[in-house]
Amino acid sequence: MLHALSKCTLASEFSIKYKMKDYSQMKELLLEKSVSDAKNIKHLQYQKQQK
Repeated sequence: MLHALSKCTLASEFSIKYKMKDYSQMKELLLEKSVSDAKNIKHLQYQKQQK
């Protein structure tokens, strides 16, 4: 289907929508990633100050 849409000469639009049954795992993962990113940014800023 995607191949057919990519070869079509008409203007086309394609979108995918989905729902999750349980958002708790996603929220936990996002929180973990956010904390990790914040720590990395702080570490990089510290390294930059030391130069």
